[in-house]
Amino acid sequence: FSVESETVVMTRIALVSCMVLSCREAGVPVYRIWCIPSYGVYLWENLLQIVAELGGDAVGVECVEMS
Repeated sequence: FSVESETVVMTRIALVSCMVLSCREAGVPVYRIWCIPSYGVYLWENLLQIVAELGGDAVGVECVEMS
């Protein structure tokens, strides 16, 4: 699973079945994650918690509207 190969992988993230695409945008490695919309908020909250525990934070969070 490498950002160099633009690979699509089916996997589970935080107990949610997801499709993950690895690629580069403007030279930066990124991962696009797709899941069933009803799991979106749950997955977002869990990913934020995991990232915060590792000393990171979300980028572009102002673009995400949580209601």
